[in-house]
Amino acid sequence: MLQADAYSGFRRLYGRRTDGSRQFVETTCRAHLRRDLQNVWSMTRSKIARKALDRIGTL
Repeated sequence: MLQADAYSGFRRLYGRRTDGSRQFVETTCRAHLRRDLQNVWSMTRSKIARKALDRIGTL
């Protein structure tokens, strides 16, 4: 697993090899995910975004 805060320079490392395997699996930053969900909630009042934010808050 490789966590790189969405740095595009690592994008090629997450792709599949010719045999279908992967060198790295991308993991994401919870803070970035939460911020994106907060933006969705603020703009749309999505019930799904609210539920996800509540679950993150519980963690």
